[in-house]
Amino acid sequence: MADEVLHSLPQFFPSISVGKDGQIQRLYSQDVVPPSLDPATSVQSKDVEIAPGINLSAWIYLPPNVVPTIKLPLLFYYHSGCFIIGSAFSPRYQNHLNHLVAQANVVAVSLNYRIAPEFPIPTVFEDSWRAIKWSTEGKEEWINEFVDLKRVYLGEGGPNALRTTTILNHGGLGSKENEKRIHMCASTGNEAITQGSCLGNPSFRIISDFILDHSFPTLSCS
Repeated sequence: MADEVLHSLPQFFPSISVGKDGQIQRLYSQDVVPPSLDPATSVQSKDVEIAPGINLSAWIYLPPNVVPTIKLPLLFYYHSGCFIIGSAFSPRYQNHLNHLVAQANVVAVSLNYRIAPEFPIPTVFEDSWRAIKWSTEGKEEWINEFVDLKRVYLGEGGPNALRTTTILNHGGLGSKENEKRIHMCASTGNEAITQGSCLGNPSFRIISDFILDHSFPTLSCS
């Protein structure tokens, strides 16, 4: 039965558990809000369809006081959630992107990628790359009018750059030359996270195994 819990990690993921049928139960409020004009920052957002056939969509954010003669960088933002929880349409990410777009003066696309285990890895990477290609196809007026596609940035809310490097490699952009142009910095908000600090943490293996078991079930880890 789905309500029989096989295992969970309440100390790390209090909002999810795994039933004996293998399904993840998301025990948190999955509230979503509509895109809007934010009164605090004057940032506008709207819903855009990336690939309607697979229900892949995003929000695009536009900073205030834009003019077509000044092209802005484009930021692709991927929400955190270890590939198994979260939504780009939550109040948390709407608030974050409103302030980020206003302060950085960029146009941002916040992708609501499909999550595991319903859509296991590599779906998240395929969705992310699909959105980047979509931005170059001339289908979105805000991108056509206000964006400089020579200045495209990838950002994510998680504590590593796995998604970013995978997307670049998938698109043939992971060359040694391009590595010199890519700067990655992960943090908890107060301090930087290093590879050594993760590997030295006894909880890291427990968390990573849990994530991989349910986001990439065909992978064998030892």
